[in-house]
Amino acid sequence: MESWPVTGDLREIETAEVATNLESARRLMREQGADALVVTSADRYLNEYTPREDNHRFDLSGFTGSTALLLVPIAGPARLYVDGRYHLQADVEVDAALVTVVKVPFGTTITDALLDDLAGCRRPAFEGERVSEALARKLRERAPEAIQLADGLLRAALDRPIHLPRKPITPIPAGISGLDLADKLAAVFARVTEAEESILLITALDDIAWLSDLRGYHFEYQSSFAARALATASTLYLIVEPDQLVDLPAALPTGLEVVAGGLTEALRRPELGDRRRLHLDPAQVTASLVAEARAARPDLLVVEGASPVVAVKARKNAAELAHMEAANDRSARAIARTVRWVRERFRNAEPVTEAAFYEAANGFYAAEGARDLSFHTIAAVGANSAVIHFSDPSDQVVAGADDLMLLDSGALYEGGYATDVTRAFIAGGALAQPSERQRKLYTTVLRGLLRGMMAVFPEGTRGAFLDALVRAPLYEQGLDYAHGTGHGVGIHVHEPGVGISPGVTAPILAGHVCSIEPGVYIEGFGGIRHENVVVFERHPDHENSLRSRPLDYVGFDVHLVDESLFDARELACYRAYMAECARRGTTLD
Repeated sequence: MESWPVTGDLREIETAEVATNLESARRLMREQGADALVVTSADRYLNEYTPREDNHRFDLSGFTGSTALLLVPIAGPARLYVDGRYHLQADVEVDAALVTVVKVPFGTTITDALLDDLAGCRRPAFEGERVSEALARKLRERAPEAIQLADGLLRAALDRPIHLPRKPITPIPAGISGLDLADKLAAVFARVTEAEESILLITALDDIAWLSDLRGYHFEYQSSFAARALATASTLYLIVEPDQLVDLPAALPTGLEVVAGGLTEALRRPELGDRRRLHLDPAQVTASLVAEARAARPDLLVVEGASPVVAVKARKNAAELAHMEAANDRSARAIARTVRWVRERFRNAEPVTEAAFYEAANGFYAAEGARDLSFHTIAAVGANSAVIHFSDPSDQVVAGADDLMLLDSGALYEGGYATDVTRAFIAGGALAQPSERQRKLYTTVLRGLLRGMMAVFPEGTRGAFLDALVRAPLYEQGLDYAHGTGHGVGIHVHEPGVGISPGVTAPILAGHVCSIEPGVYIEGFGGIRHENVVVFERHPDHENSLRSRPLDYVGFDVHLVDESLFDARELACYRAYMAECARRGTTLD
């Protein structure tokens, strides 16, 4: 696979190196006259999964999670802001003498928590090439004298090389995306005011991959490639750095052109000279790129708003759904084979280490033809399953027959669309003696998932409604979980445009693909999470209403399910789902 992470192959960092990096950053801060430094987890492309070798937050904290913010004062410990997914993990990974973990409660964003702490800072610095224009504005609003560092300045201070992926950029098989470039541009520009006068600046890598039907696997866990783009109603201009122009397709689709260089060169192309409007999404475009665009074409009126690509891309067509279902079938087989492998070893009285569990899962994905994983596989045993985004499987942790195990995993196949499924199970299967507490918690979380899968609601309903519906069985037991209930899934495993969470106001529409993943996490006991990816589709009997249809079928652990806890509808849904898993050969035993 493209970037299959084997245990121990990821860059590690020692406490002494973190201390040295913090001193280097503070030396730069003093040179720039800054009294604090705001560091994001992003690279120049605002990636969610930034490689560690290009992740300045990792360099300055030692924290390996995908999402966090760091505030480095001129003196004293830095402050690492993490949400509920990382509360336990951050405590383990950082040195408290160097970094204070700020555990942001569910319902408050890590951005808001950091901004609140900027009250005492007069001149915080930030990297304009790794901060969105929207965040840069919030920093300036909170501290009007905030300093935007010159591009590459912090990277040089940390003595980190520039990260330039050089893998080939290739087309996906014909027919997978269901639309050609002209159709996609027409749908996107139907949402753009004065389209014939407009240029659209596109920087989200999955948006560019979707429009172009190209993939590159330039970054771990992503099928997309390193580029920026401009679009008009008839043409997509891929902006690719010259050093990355390797093995492009010999014949590009009609309407697709490649610009070897930067944004300035692209905006100054003669055929764009009569355009008068530049549309961009300040949440997706870096502050540095916005400044470059304004300098390159001061005549352009900058029009800000949510990216129209996101709204169109989020609603999957029939061809995309067919490919995603086929990809999920392959992932379901990999997951079922992993659980069966664990239980076979127990039947043979062979040890199962956490690291071997992790390796086995990744190996079964490879056997299904995965090009890459869609995120770092979470393979946790016992108490480690309570760490929501556990990332350090150990060869010293050996599963007992009665231990909970959790596998959260996904892959990318030839079409470059992600899968994402989570199953918790008891290690020994029929050999185990699950406790009443394990069975009750497992079934309670499963009831939440079933409620989400059975939901029928008007099209346009906000994700917050479904979130409350899924959480209800847990609330009844005094339980909750410190993460959202669902996220969009597409070319990237976390796709904007749809979500299920208390704060989500975006409407759920037909064609949206989303995860539903309730859980419960108890330190010292373990964690249980059930996750399915579903497509929301029109209800056949109720006008203007939606229902969900699962894209993945992986069985639940019959040794942990207490059917007496289900109501009649939940029981019927559960049994129908399990029957389909049996038909497909993806039960866990």
